[in-house]
Amino acid sequence: MTKVVSPLNTKNCIKLKTLPSEYINTKLSNYLGAPLKSSVKENYDLFKCETSGLVFASPMVGDSSEFYDELGRYSWYYSKYRWEWDIIENELSTYLNYFELLDVGCGSGVFMQRLKKKFEEAEICGIDYSEASVSEAISAGLNASTESIEDLKIKKLVF
Repeated sequence: MTKVVSPLNTKNCIKLKTLPSEYINTKLSNYLGAPLKSSVKENYDLFKCETSGLVFASPMVGDSSEFYDELGRYSWYYSKYRWEWDIIENELSTYLNYFELLDVGCGSGVFMQRLKKKFEEAEICGIDYSEASVSEAISAGLNASTESIEDLKIKKLVF
């Protein structure tokens, strides 16, 4: 079995449980009130970082851009506001207006736009599986792509 480490601090993690792909697809379909045309194909394991307490899914990959394009048609999926953005923005204030940030799952770039207004000198880029969302972010003048995190060559990541 491959050792899983936290995406925040590369510390050891413990496996909490496995979410079968059928379970995830059923929950999504029930939430949406209709079956999805595309679906999650892999089981997701939930892990918890022993140091930070972060709970995350692994593998942290999507099945296809079509899957995220389909979800992106629902207004709730790419929210215009999330409460955690206030906390992140406050934390980033300690970097004196310059930092490098990668927004993983950036959607149409709403969060990146918000940060760019407050931190004009910051280097902010985003990645997302949805080609439609990335196109929207690029149209708004943001640095976004459909590259995977493995493909990016970033010297420093603050998130």
